[in-house]
Amino acid sequence: MATDKTYITTTRYPTKKIYLKIKSNASERDKNIGDFIWECVKKSIENGEI
Repeated sequence: MATDKTYITTTRYPTKKIYLKIKSNASERDKNIGDFIWECVKKSIENGEI
């Protein structure tokens, strides 16, 4: 299931918004891959890796 949220904020950088663009015509598979990458990015930021 694709996320509707266009940006995330993190506890590490609470004032910084990180945006994600998903094409509205993207296939369900591409949206799922995008969600997976999005989760990885969020975890990396929270863990201080980025």
